[in-house]
Amino acid sequence: MESGDSLVGAGWYQEMAIVPDPGNSNHFYVFSASPVGPDHGFYYSIIDLSFNGGLGKVVQKNVQLRNDTIADCVALVRHGNGRDWWVVVRSWKNVPTNDITAYLVSPSGITATPTQYKGPQVTNASFYRLKFNPQGSRLYNSCQVGAIERFDFDRCTGLLTKRRIYSTPNGPITGYWDFEISPDETKLYAVRTMQGVQQNISYLMQFEIDTATFISSAKYLGTYAEPDRGGALKRGPDGKIYFSIWSAVGDTCFDYLLCHSTSNTTSDNISVINQPDSVYPACDYQQFSFYLGGHKATQDYQTTLTMN
Repeated sequence: MESGDSLVGAGWYQEMAIVPDPGNSNHFYVFSASPVGPDHGFYYSIIDLSFNGGLGKVVQKNVQLRNDTIADCVALVRHGNGRDWWVVVRSWKNVPTNDITAYLVSPSGITATPTQYKGPQVTNASFYRLKFNPQGSRLYNSCQVGAIERFDFDRCTGLLTKRRIYSTPNGPITGYWDFEISPDETKLYAVRTMQGVQQNISYLMQFEIDTATFISSAKYLGTYAEPDRGGALKRGPDGKIYFSIWSAVGDTCFDYLLCHSTSNTTSDNISVINQPDSVYPACDYQQFSFYLGGHKATQDYQTTLTMN
């Protein structure tokens, strides 16, 4: 795309998101969090699809919204009015922090709501994950040190309330890399990485979303030893949950969209949880069952819109 180079970003995992401009059908906002490096902070750029025969052009680039260090998790959900959008981020600091900020995207532009301080104060938990339930009414949070929580989210005001704790920092289960919520919101699926004495084991797990039995309900769907390493979970529009398992060793061609068959074959397929509302094994987890047609899976999926 014209002028599409040099967007701020550190090449991390869930640091970028695209939102339509409610005031202009040709415009899209590209949000990017830069967790490390000299450009750390939170930025947006604007794409205008009226240029170049519909292929578009970046007409405004790398506008800084904040200059502190942002965790590589950007969550999106539609506003309660059905027109605007919320973009939710949280910071990553070397001192204890628990701040979450929701930005409103409306025809008037981008407006930050007051920062909210929710959940445990955690230091250097860079691999946060923020995800909304399918209805967009609740925001879930996880981090590698072991915290998993849920907040009610008011889609009209951007306020978080009614904190629920499922797993605590440095508790019996840690190492969460990513998670996803089942369509009926009764199950949470989590990927844990860097486990075992040699930190070379990954697990795919299922939990019941209930504060009293969350930890005790844990079920192991899959165990993977490097070079196979657990990656991202993403709920698809078909209600299934897709799991990427990637090769943690050097690939002969790590351009995952163009890799050829001589590369490591772990990432040629992604795995699928076909019935995620059901208790394991009825959830029907099928590993390496979805062929990518010669493309490659990588360690993460980018953020998608919660449309409700």
